[in-house]
Amino acid sequence: MSSASDFGRDHGLILEAVITGRKAGWGPDEWAKLANDESLMREVRKVLLGTASIQSLVPAQPTEEAELNVKKPARLNFLKSVSLPPMMEKETSACLEGDHFGYRDPDIDSWLPKMQPASAAATAVVYALGESLTFAGMCRAALKIANNAPLDEVERLLKERNHVLTLQQLDDMIERQEKFVNSRNSLQPGEDVGLHTDGLANFFPVLDKNGKVGVVRVPRDGKWHRFVRRLGNDYVWTRGRRLVLSNSDASNL
Repeated sequence: MSSASDFGRDHGLILEAVITGRKAGWGPDEWAKLANDESLMREVRKVLLGTASIQSLVPAQPTEEAELNVKKPARLNFLKSVSLPPMMEKETSACLEGDHFGYRDPDIDSWLPKMQPASAAATAVVYALGESLTFAGMCRAALKIANNAPLDEVERLLKERNHVLTLQQLDDMIERQEKFVNSRNSLQPGEDVGLHTDGLANFFPVLDKNGKVGVVRVPRDGKWHRFVRRLGNDYVWTRGRRLVLSNSDASNL
């Protein structure tokens, strides 16, 4: 009788243990491991008797090598390379003009030289911002230099590596993009050169009349609006906007 009674009592306790275990997240797999592993059962008993304790495993810390191997998102994502034809000298006031243009920042004509220089055939590279960046931050990424590189160095390298554009080159790209947008209503199909046409800004580094680098900002919201800012402007532009450079590396940066 006592053995039968003990079995019944044990059975009742096991049932209670299963119910409590379910509340604690135990499932069939955990119970199977405990039921079929005598050594594990003995270790659990030691904990219950107070002769052993449970210690949580500390997650392994990532090594420096592993952290270096984690691929970080690109600050600039390559979109397109666009061939630009040779350009003749042209008055600044005559650039970025036409029915497809809207507002014109007066600083364009007061900051930039009276004449835009002639330029040889070149390649413009269009990038999409992969993260939020200032003008200088975009250019540091393109130049592959330190995030805290001085502004003077950023400006010097942009000029030395021929990354700045002329307004005639902007005109050429914008006209091709505009024709592409309106290709259904035009015999000239144009070309998708990678510029935003949905209100987000396109940025182009240019030279002012003192040889300093500025940035022309051209968003299209029905019409192309034209603004100019200093390279050191500290406004942070969110990801997705376009940066256009002349003769840049065609890769994610």
